[in-house]
Amino acid sequence: MNRPLLCFLLLIMAYTVSAQKESFDMLSFSPPKDWKKSTNGNNVSYSRFDEQKESFCIIAVYKSVTSSNNVQTDFTNQWNEIAVKQMSITAQPEIKPAVEEKGWKAMAGTASFQYQGNNAVGILTVLSGKNKTVSILSLTNSQDYVPDIQKFLETVDENKQVQTDPVIAGTNNNGISTATTHFDDGWSATPQDDYILLTKDNFKVCLFYDEKFNDESRKNTVDYYFQHQFAKYYTLTRTVARSDDWHYYIEGEATENATGTRCYVAMDIVAQNGTARTVVAVSPSQAEHQKQFRDNLKNLLGHNRFGVTAQDLTGAWAAGSGSSISYYDYYTNQAVGASAVVMSDKFIFSSGSGFEAEFKGATGMVGNMKTYQQHYKGTFSVLSPWQISTTDQDNKTVVYDCWFEAVKNGVVLHLINHQYTGTTFDLVRAK
Repeated sequence: MNRPLLCFLLLIMAYTVSAQKESFDMLSFSPPKDWKKSTNGNNVSYSRFDEQKESFCIIAVYKSVTSSNNVQTDFTNQWNEIAVKQMSITAQPEIKPAVEEKGWKAMAGTASFQYQGNNAVGILTVLSGKNKTVSILSLTNSQDYVPDIQKFLETVDENKQVQTDPVIAGTNNNGISTATTHFDDGWSATPQDDYILLTKDNFKVCLFYDEKFNDESRKNTVDYYFQHQFAKYYTLTRTVARSDDWHYYIEGEATENATGTRCYVAMDIVAQNGTARTVVAVSPSQAEHQKQFRDNLKNLLGHNRFGVTAQDLTGAWAAGSGSSISYYDYYTNQAVGASAVVMSDKFIFSSGSGFEAEFKGATGMVGNMKTYQQHYKGTFSVLSPWQISTTDQDNKTVVYDCWFEAVKNGVVLHLINHQYTGTTFDLVRAK
């Protein structure tokens, strides 16, 4: 059955509009009629099972990830992630040469595998372009479904609403190799130039990087951040709700400036400790917004997390902090002294497995402060994208839970001692 299946591969960019279009993430398409639809955070799939013939077919469209800008590399990465890891297809794929059209390159591969004791075939089609990679996986054990797969692939097109929206046009990954995180709640996060882009089905959320909450922005907070961060992309046509008190919030009907597409926009500004963190959600309609978010926009701020790799760790990371207290005579109101605490932490990860740590500090009354310094060398290992281990001064293993937080033009490396969670480090790259 492999030969007929290979005949239709890479017909991706043809356009047909005879069937009802659906969209998922960056693609639109016409799924087979009356097939069962299933959606999770990472993909949407359509399936058909024939019990009498003991045949099946599944077509799954996967959420986009950051492209390596090389279609062969993207295909290899997606084949290993989807076909090998998720579907346990161990055979090497027969790969068709890449084709290119409209700024996208497409490559497809086919391999046989066993499904419940029967011969089956898996076909992975990978599209790479515009700094994104999208994958479509088709699985079947019958040639009867070849026309359905072929017809589906022929309807695949860009989701114009997503692709032409300038709010997601940024390509900055902040130097993070694992620049897309898929969360258990279905959201996927990717760093952009000015914000973290979260996508889920037909919804998107922008977590704008922190800005100073100063006198200028305090005067008319909602108007300031709406104009400063978002109005160049959207025009608010009808305000539905607004709050200018302690809760800075606005939502309403809007139009995308670039395309004229109508949508529903909500903005929530969290001002705390002199910093403003803005969350903006874009939904197809007010009803869908209320169903999806239920006034919980600020809960998405925790989705600024990205996995750690040894490559990204390489180099020096540092943090510093300090505080002081001044003392005054109760009767004369004259200054009588001050106490202070100053700390400096530094971690160095080499390109191999070498590791260094340096801790310096001083504490006590100003003019008579006690200093300390500790420096040791050891090794480190990346246990997973969310955990690393190092050796300490006694050559004992210390495990840290870790992640990158994207910030404007960089990242913060967060480390939490897995055993003693009160020991934390928030580090930036040392100059």
